Amino acid sequence: QSVGISSFIQVVGVVTATQGFDGNITGIITATGDFSIADKIVHTGDTNTAIRFPATDVVSFETSGDERLRVDSSGRLLMGVNSTSFTTRAVFQGSSSGTGGSIFIARNQATPSDGAALGTIFFGASNHSQASRIASARDGGTWTAGSSQPSRIEFATTADGASLPTERLRITSAGQIGIGTDNP
Repeated sequence: QSVGISSFIQVVGVVTATQGFDGNITGIITATGDFSIADKIVHTGDTNTAIRFPATDVVSFETSGDERLRVDSSGRLLMGVNSTSFTTRAVFQGSSSGTGGSIFIARNQATPSDGAALGTIFFGASNHSQASRIASARDGGTWTAGSSQPSRIEFATTADGASLPTERLRITSAGQIGIGTDNP
């Protein structure tokens, strides 16, 4: 049914649309109770961008038809993935225990080759240029997912007049520290 009000609509009670609603309401909609959505909220004119409710106690955000961000039932913020399996790219989790919050970044590969990047945190300006970074990489040895994972941490900064960061400090899997060298 067409509603002739275009500046303010107040809904009290339940409004049900069984075939979908393809009309337009302009202005503010105020619901004085719950607003129930079966699956998703879709952006008008960009139907592959949505806020979804894919499972119980889960909300996700999609762009280009792919899930980009998810808050799971444990309150974890997942980016680029929809589970916290070993192949997770990034997981942000708060904690009320003695361990505090955490950030988990992982390579989407069970056995990376020596020197392969495991994860990187970039710092820079709003134009997405890299000014500095902290990175982790596999560092030789025998890699066994879940038990033996030799790795190193690299710190890089950009010198005056340079356009990209250069590694300045490395901590190897053996605990050796190199300042100004990648071979401590």
